[in-house]
Amino acid sequence: MRRLLIPLAVLGLLAACEDMTTGPAPTAPPPPSPRDVAGAAIPPRQGFITYLCSDGTVVQANYSDNRGKFGIMSNASRSVLLSIDRQSVRLAQSVSANGTRYIGGGYEWVAFGTDTASLSREPQGAEPVACRSNGGRG
Repeated sequence: MRRLLIPLAVLGLLAACEDMTTGPAPTAPPPPSPRDVAGAAIPPRQGFITYLCSDGTVVQANYSDNRGKFGIMSNASRSVLLSIDRQSVRLAQSVSANGTRYIGGGYEWVAFGTDTASLSREPQGAEPVACRSNGGRG
């Protein structure tokens, strides 16, 4: 019995040390506030909605082929044209359990209406950054 207790105690100490070194998982910062977006003074772009992301990335999104009657995003959205830090990329709609998901060109864009979104860069599984819009089209 004694021969079994010492190895178990050592394993318990090692497990406790491992828990101390890993610590809590980092959490993604929340999206910028509407005041932050307005204060960023990002020049509007005709036909695009401007987003400011929590990491400082500026994204302008054109959902022009995704608008149904009265300019409301439809469930039949097919693609979005994004300008990410002044580089244009078109992303195709993909399956999503939450929001409208677009992928392509090394990016994943998930729009939650037109107010908030998240942007992920490849590799797959990279931590997304939260983005907030300026509340309207340029």
